[in-house]
Amino acid sequence: VPTDTINTIPPQDGGAFTRGPVIDFDHHSHEYWLDIDGYVDRARHTARVGWSPHHGGFWVVTRAEEVKWAAQHPEIFSSGRANAPEGHSNLNIPPSFVGRRELLEELDPPEHGKYRGLVNVTLAPRQVKELAPNARQWVTFLIDRFIERGECDFVNDLTSPASALLTLDLLGFPTDEWERYSGSFHKSIGYPDGSPERLEGYQLVQWVNQQCVDMVAARVAQPTDDATSRFLAWQVDGEPISPERVEMLLFHFMGGGTETTGSLTASVLKYLAEHPEDRQRLIDEPELLDSAT
Repeated sequence: VPTDTINTIPPQDGGAFTRGPVIDFDHHSHEYWLDIDGYVDRARHTARVGWSPHHGGFWVVTRAEEVKWAAQHPEIFSSGRANAPEGHSNLNIPPSFVGRRELLEELDPPEHGKYRGLVNVTLAPRQVKELAPNARQWVTFLIDRFIERGECDFVNDLTSPASALLTLDLLGFPTDEWERYSGSFHKSIGYPDGSPERLEGYQLVQWVNQQCVDMVAARVAQPTDDATSRFLAWQVDGEPISPERVEMLLFHFMGGGTETTGSLTASVLKYLAEHPEDRQRLIDEPELLDSAT
């Protein structure tokens, strides 16, 4: 343990941590979203490791050194689901959000690395480059839908739909209901708690979850050459992956492929719109695109 990280030393009896100042840290508060950087920075200067009483209580680790140490000790800081306090669901997400679906982020080493490796193989640079023709096709299709307006919403009109369509293509899903996939994860986290949009997002995520279940069943019955079929053909520790774990991988791809990728790409476009000198440099020096990406 880093010498100045006394708060992360677990007690000898394996019980709850007893050291560390109490800090007022609520990542679901309106104040947090108004100024995320400032809010986190204030916590960082209050305690390297502190205890927040919100949402049933949780530890807040604010410095890189401590975060790295915690990440390297899963026997102490497990990513698996814990028993949440009464009245508080795990991750502060309604239980119906994904039902009892196990998530890739909830696996500890060495198991996590085995399944993360399958994801990495699927998204290796060579495989991703093969998606370029489809990417151009879908981006052109989406731009054609709004170009006459002369404006667009980066997230809703372009980046989230484009990443959703590419994800569906990669996994072998039909693309006719791409708008439902595109809006699912974004609405479930991009709107205030209790809003109609967020409720719709929760319902859509449940729908996506069921599509993953149905897709695995279809590919078990009739494999093709898509990523879902390849997942089912792979082995971990000499044994075929269970259909339930393939469902987990598909759900992981859906979340990362529709929301995370779409939001990141929108942030890039926003940056380039606000920094025309960098945008022009990428136009003039296209060899910089790989390192910029």
